[in-house]
Amino acid sequence: MALHYRKEQNHRWAENLAAAKAAYEKGDRPGFYQGTLETAFPYPGMKIMGAFWVAENMEMHERLSLHTDVLAIQDEAEYDRLSRLYYGWFLEDFAALAEEHRLFDKKTINALFMMAIEERLDQFDWEAEIAQLQARSEAEEAGPALLSDWFFFCARFILSYAQNLIRQGVRTALYVKQNGKAALEAAIRPTVTYFSWKINRIFFNEAMPKTGFSDLSDVISLGSYGMLSDQAVGKGYETKNGNTTEKRSILSTCQLYGFIDSVATFMGLEKGATSAAYCPYCVGHGRTTMHFVVPPDRTVRYSLETGLGYGGKECTFLLETTPGDDDARCEEATAKIFGDEPLSYQKEA
Repeated sequence: MALHYRKEQNHRWAENLAAAKAAYEKGDRPGFYQGTLETAFPYPGMKIMGAFWVAENMEMHERLSLHTDVLAIQDEAEYDRLSRLYYGWFLEDFAALAEEHRLFDKKTINALFMMAIEERLDQFDWEAEIAQLQARSEAEEAGPALLSDWFFFCARFILSYAQNLIRQGVRTALYVKQNGKAALEAAIRPTVTYFSWKINRIFFNEAMPKTGFSDLSDVISLGSYGMLSDQAVGKGYETKNGNTTEKRSILSTCQLYGFIDSVATFMGLEKGATSAAYCPYCVGHGRTTMHFVVPPDRTVRYSLETGLGYGGKECTFLLETTPGDDDARCEEATAKIFGDEPLSYQKEA
């Protein structure tokens, strides 16, 4: 099947929903809801995927708003036209994969696409709905309605965050065409720290509690396995270098790279031309998260060793921790995420 977007980077949602359907239809309700992580295809479960896609959608709204503010382009009408065109291509992919895996009937596809066109995919009381879906799942409700209701819920957020990512791809590509790669890097650089704290503030204060992830073990599960919803995670490893512990986490695929780099390619730019619009945010978000979760008796360094957006075969994130007193880091992270200090950034002059 010929797809517009890269199957391994942009369409893991279809494989996950197919895995969910298979578990549901064979009567494995715990596997359907909680996941089957030990199988050849690690499926994270509807509880994690539903919450993750809500949070992902929030992040993409925030990132698009930031790009719109700092990346001025000459022709907003062209931006709108190309965004609609390339989003239409994703909808074609979505329909084809939904049919291949028998995920939605045509009536449901049409309803979802109408919501997408009218930009009301996430305009509903999703907090109440996900709570109801979780309660029904925990009660192991019989019949097919639970499966279709979960799928419809998740599809709305999958389609919404894809729409936002494609818009980011178009905007950044137009900006590079008009101003060059160095200008994109200069415009994004002052916003990275702001975004990294802001998105954690959104995740911990809004996305997680509103999707029922307030218990510490649930939060850890979402953080550990949520990315399996739309990314393939490689096997990480830990080594010692003197008194420093080096822990490497590997992402074999990245939906940000898949969407934004695909759009850049559609628009005639070289591979990696718009990587500055997403790779620094991933590293920054990881760094601020580690500043919050690593105990204060360790010092922290966090970096990207290889990245898909920079020509690598995978994204390898390196966390280096060393014994030492780092109370100040933890206090700052707690204040940034849970405090009411205004977060801000400077626009590139």
